[in-house]
Amino acid sequence: DPLHLNFVRATANILAVCYGIQAPPEEELVPANSEWRDPATYEALARDYTLPEWKPSDEKIAADSDEIKRLEEEKVKNSNDSDKEQLIQLLDELENMDLSGLSFEPADFEKDQDLNFHIDFIYAASNLRALNYRIRQASRHKCKMIAGKIIPAIATTTASVTGLAMIEMLKLLQQKKLEAYKDSSNSLGLNMYLMQEPAPPEKAKDEYDVVEMSEVKCKPSGFTKWDSTLIELSSQATLADFLQKFKDQTELNCDLLFHDVAEMGNTSEAKEDLRYASVSGLMLYDRNAFGKALKQLYEEQMDLPLRAWVEKRYEGLVDCSRKYIEFQTSCSDDNGDVYKVPTVICKFV
Repeated sequence: DPLHLNFVRATANILAVCYGIQAPPEEELVPANSEWRDPATYEALARDYTLPEWKPSDEKIAADSDEIKRLEEEKVKNSNDSDKEQLIQLLDELENMDLSGLSFEPADFEKDQDLNFHIDFIYAASNLRALNYRIRQASRHKCKMIAGKIIPAIATTTASVTGLAMIEMLKLLQQKKLEAYKDSSNSLGLNMYLMQEPAPPEKAKDEYDVVEMSEVKCKPSGFTKWDSTLIELSSQATLADFLQKFKDQTELNCDLLFHDVAEMGNTSEAKEDLRYASVSGLMLYDRNAFGKALKQLYEEQMDLPLRAWVEKRYEGLVDCSRKYIEFQTSCSDDNGDVYKVPTVICKFV
């Protein structure tokens, strides 16, 4: 395939410059009659190349929804600190790696030089990706035009935004006071940069809720979207354990318990995955459940692991192998007054 050969040819020549095998194109271009410009050279190399024998991996691929659930349950059951140990091992290997003999120089992109393989690489790589996703391919000239528009944007707007964001990140690492942080509104066309202190987050307040059809109070008073209600449980904790711990910490009854995926039935994700539609509106717990079947369903789940119930209820849409799960709740006190609390974070320790 000419597109495949063009990708290999352009990539090889660019890497040759990066590793110092070939002089940079701004100093010396690869001669027009060089074998490294001839696609036949790469075709001959590919023809003589022996592919390594393919061996199947140990990764298990689920064939149906039941097997998905079984594999996820195994993943939760076997979750431990092995990931952390592997990360530490990788970091040790990187620290001890000898790079003294390695020399690598970045390529200085130049779209207007047709003999430096830069546009050739972009043309081949982008069209190969387009083939993967069945997107219409573009000509070399169009790829060059698109690159010509993107590069100035990266060097101006993108550079400004990322630079300003990193400045704020450094302030955060240095634990600066709030007044040191800045929002910015910029216009590069007018060379105008406006800086101001960030507005405080909106605080929740006691108010009438049209859905609840009653006055809803906040607990704690004036919480923001940055706050959370942390519930720490063991990895095998049950739904009953969660409800009791929630009551002990907040002094409130959990009337409704659900995950955000239960509210995603009409989103773009639901169009790509039918499971979102099938779990839309499903609760993990409803204290005031109407109907014998629902009441029995929640009673049956009380003494079973909460993680397994979340996995089963939402058909694998919630990653239960993580150390925590976010929940949404509807609450009330013993007098029947309705309350709202920050997002509930159930952390498994």
